[in-house]
Amino acid sequence: MRYLNSKWLALLGATALNAPAIAQVVDTGTALPQENAPEGTIGDIIVTAQKGASGQSAQRVPVAITAVSAELIKASQAVSIIDISHMAPNANFTSAATLPGFSNYSIRGIGVSGSTSSIDPAVNVVVDGMVYDFQGGTIQDAFDLEGVEILRGPQGILFGRNTTGGAVSLRSRRPSDQFGIEGEFTIGNYNRYDGALSIEGPLVSDKVLARLTVLHRERDGYYKDNNGGTFVPAPLNPTGIQPATEQGRLGSINNWVIRPTVVITPTDALDFSFFGEIVDMGGTGNGARVVRGYEGLIQSRFGYTPPSGKWETNQNSVGFTSIKTQRIVTEANWDVGIGKLTSVTGFRHVNYQFAFEDGLPFQILEFPRGNIIRSRQISEELRFASTFSDVVDFVAGFYFDKHRLQVQERRLQSNVLGNPNAATYFVTNREGKYVQKAQAYAGFANVNVHATEALTLSAGGRYSWEKKELHIAPLGQCSGPGFTGCPSVYSDYEKSWGNFSPKLGAEYVFSPGVMGYASWTKGFRSGQFNGRAASVAQLGPVDPEEASSFEIGLKSTFWDRKARFNISAFYTKYDDLQLTILDGATQILQNAGAATFGGIEAELTLKPVKPLELNGSFGWTSSKYDRLSGPFAANLTIEQSLKKELLKAPEFTAYGSAAYTAEVDAETDMTARIAYSWRSHFYVDVLNSPAALQKSYGTLDLSLTATRGNISLTAFGRNVTGVQAKDLINTVIVPEQFGGEPATYGLTLGFSL
Repeated sequence: MRYLNSKWLALLGATALNAPAIAQVVDTGTALPQENAPEGTIGDIIVTAQKGASGQSAQRVPVAITAVSAELIKASQAVSIIDISHMAPNANFTSAATLPGFSNYSIRGIGVSGSTSSIDPAVNVVVDGMVYDFQGGTIQDAFDLEGVEILRGPQGILFGRNTTGGAVSLRSRRPSDQFGIEGEFTIGNYNRYDGALSIEGPLVSDKVLARLTVLHRERDGYYKDNNGGTFVPAPLNPTGIQPATEQGRLGSINNWVIRPTVVITPTDALDFSFFGEIVDMGGTGNGARVVRGYEGLIQSRFGYTPPSGKWETNQNSVGFTSIKTQRIVTEANWDVGIGKLTSVTGFRHVNYQFAFEDGLPFQILEFPRGNIIRSRQISEELRFASTFSDVVDFVAGFYFDKHRLQVQERRLQSNVLGNPNAATYFVTNREGKYVQKAQAYAGFANVNVHATEALTLSAGGRYSWEKKELHIAPLGQCSGPGFTGCPSVYSDYEKSWGNFSPKLGAEYVFSPGVMGYASWTKGFRSGQFNGRAASVAQLGPVDPEEASSFEIGLKSTFWDRKARFNISAFYTKYDDLQLTILDGATQILQNAGAATFGGIEAELTLKPVKPLELNGSFGWTSSKYDRLSGPFAANLTIEQSLKKELLKAPEFTAYGSAAYTAEVDAETDMTARIAYSWRSHFYVDVLNSPAALQKSYGTLDLSLTATRGNISLTAFGRNVTGVQAKDLINTVIVPEQFGGEPATYGLTLGFSL
């Protein structure tokens, strides 16, 4: 266990007071194209982090965020936001593993693990200004983005509830006033075939601009269900015969994305932007395999020894995943002379259906066809940003959000789940249904006072009110054949919460290239109901999670804009920390008590010579439980639980990349790129089960790109050493691991006209 102490607090202060001309390339908001900079130097990324009347250089925004430009996204061969997250210190992004496309994002050790739809995230996903309430389908594709920003720490003032860990902000590409076509085509192992095409240009002179992007991705799954392993007679399988099972690839994808964007500018003072998205994601269910060294119970009780390959498994069926999403966001900006009035209206609908297996050829815990999640959300943010004074500027606004979630969950559940020594083996059908309605309102404001040319003081706050209503028939056994005679007695619950989150800050410009800042802020994560409760006692709700965070940092650009080195330090106290504890089929949602997190984050960019660019980041997080309201499990004491490491909270993260461009001839360049991402050990469950330990690991990516005019050809390899990382551990009768990505490689052809 890693503890904070007086030495750490001393280091926190020393970092701010003694650091040389350094700063943190962190921004909170949507990344816009980089400002023009002399060739061979580092350009600024312009962001709208503070939702002001105009964008700011990331180096002048006093918030901790990693901003990744469209150029770096393309160069890194990133497919999704998970790939981009490796560049950010103290970020640990994965899929929920059991449900593809269901995000489990953690920043500075705070996040969620699991796929319970009724539970709000601790790291919000914000797309084109719309905050997503439902995590399904939020692992966004990285193609056709202007930029991605990973905001670290509580973001309660401007980004609202459910950001105690942070937020991820994405901005779609806006259309150009020049006609253009661009595309990418990729082939790779596992029968990967990708194609993307974008068309943009003016529809009505410079008044109406449009862009249309169509993307298709498909590949085979990484896990192979080959009916492998061996079977011998055993108490719960006396014949020693393998059950009838399907064969195939697990985790395959077949995705379509359509993104239309229209920008209308009737006058110089008024503009409207419309961002649409239609997503159809399909494929087989995710794969799982028994954790090596833990086969004992499945061998002794069922006589089954799993296949030995890292990417081999044997389960009843390959399952399926279907995610259909429709989204439209409208942003309106009106310059009223003394400031800018902005409205962001969002609508999102998700239909998520799935079936997945437990990684075993016997029915122990399976989710068959008939699992359906429907989410419908509408939101509105109206804000005003002032421009009438050089001494004082402010932003103030109102936010409204309405979300309806409808869930039907079905399971095939064996009696040996939780009781592996049972004398017999049988399977029951279980079903649970619920509808959760949530409404949220908030008012917010932030004021900056420019006391001198160098010193700015700021203060802000947000009051949030939220109400949740739950109409539920808890998960229970069906009495008839199939899924008939299932629980149909519904109960109704409701709860509302209010919260005020303040923020105080100061920033000081030491020189044109160096800025320091300090801030204190609070944030909160809404109270929750447990939609997977198997009894009324497990429903909740739990109390809101609250965070109080101190942060200091420096941002600097030096060496004639050839170097940028940024650093920040944070200290955060959490009260009523929300934890989901998974033990077989039982899922408990509880307030843990209190926890303390602290750490340091640094990022570096160097362009020592024109052909070479170096990027790196480093994160350190120290975390511990301070007090608990109860033990994590019946076989643990509070003292034992206090010694557990926090979920998905590696102590160290590191990232480094190098890109070198050589001129082949007057029209052709060759760029070689290498990137390495590393994380120290962490646990993927709250209980710190030995099988849930993810040992420290690193992934290596390589690419070589030839560019001639408007055409490029890239050969790439991702995770070339084939490291298999765990996304989730679930103990059915034996521990099983989900997730991971093997070594992949391919070719990408890109062009623009």
